[in-house]
Formats: sequence, structure tokens, C-alpha cells
Amino acid sequence: LWDLRCRKAGLPLHVMAGGAQTRIPIYSTEGGWLHIDTRALVDDALAVKAEGFGGTKIKVGRSHVSEDVARLGAVREAVGAGFEIMTDANQAFTVSEAIRRARAFEPFDLAWDAAFQSSFDALAAAAMERALGGVEVPHYHKGELVGTSRRFDERLTVALLGMRNNFLRPPAPMRHPSSAYEPDDFRGLVERVESGPELWDDE
Repeated sequence: LWDLRCRKAGLPLHVMAGGAQTRIPIYSTEGGWLHIDTRALVDDALAVKAEGFGGTKIKVGRSHVSEDVARLGAVREAVGAGFEIMTDANQAFTVSEAIRRARAFEPFDLAWDAAFQSSFDALAAAAMERALGGVEVPHYHKGELVGTSRRFDERLTVALLGMRNNFLRPPAPMRHPSSAYEPDDFRGLVERVESGPELWDDE
């Protein structure tokens, strides 16, 4: 679809996608694995900061929240306030535990929390966002795993419902190319979300 858009507009992809850049911000994903001890975690964060990386992603989900808190706290203390820290739980938590940990991580000024609960449970994502409505850390739910138009429509509907109820920030404009719905035609989807999880079984 991007190729078709570019051909129709007579523009190269790099221009259609926003223009070429000589420099872009990047972050490291290699040093924050769950099995790495805290000292090694800190050493890696300091090393990638010295190399020019703008941040690092750290896995969370140790057996107790206090372990994650200690690891994140050590990294934040070492790198200072000008370096981004992101977290990723690989969908490990229940909704209640996701909320508990997100609140516990607030003091560390995280750039984002990712995949705290199942990527395929749109209502769980909505419940987390509702509970954390006052938290300034974005909570992402691994949209790259949403591989069907049905799943995309579920997620978009939850976002729209959340905006209507004032517990979600407006998402960036998005539209799945194979969606069966027009951008403004979400009444039926919203009704499905409000009706409860029994209507979210796969077709």
C-alpha cells in the first residue's frame, strides 16, 4: 500500500514517510534481559549511553515487584535524568499485577511500559489504561502482534471507547488496510466492547 501511495503521488518512500534524516534517536535492547544481574544491567546502560544511545530497554517480570524496582532504580541512579529507560514484560502479568508494577515504576521516569499483559486481550488493555489514567507513562500493548483486521478493529475500538470515557490519550491516526470498517463506523464495535468479553471470542 505504501508503494501504491508513492506511485500515485510521484514521491519516493522516504519523502512520503516523513522525509530523510541524517540522524535519528535510537535505544538499546540488548543489555536489559531478565536474567542479567543488576550490576551488569547498570554497566550495560552506562556503556550504551557512552556510545551515544538515547536510552535502553529493560525487561521486567522478576518474581517480586521489589526486584524490578531495585533493578530499575539502580539503572536510573547510574544514568541520570537525561537518558530514557523503557520496560518490557513480554505479556507476563495479569491485569492487577500489571497495574501494581506500573505504579511501582512511576518514580523512575520511564519512557514507556510495553506488553505488561496479553497483547490479544483488548479489554485487559482498556482496564489497565482506565486504572492508570493519572499515570503519565504510556503503556503499549505490543500492537505488532495484532496480525488480523479483527484484532486491529478490537484495539482501535477500545482506544475510541477510552477517549470517549476520558481514560486514554488520543492515538496517532491509524487504519488497518484490510479493515472491514470505515473510519467513522465504529458504533457496532463500541457496543461489542461495552457488552463484555464474551463477545470477543475469535470468529
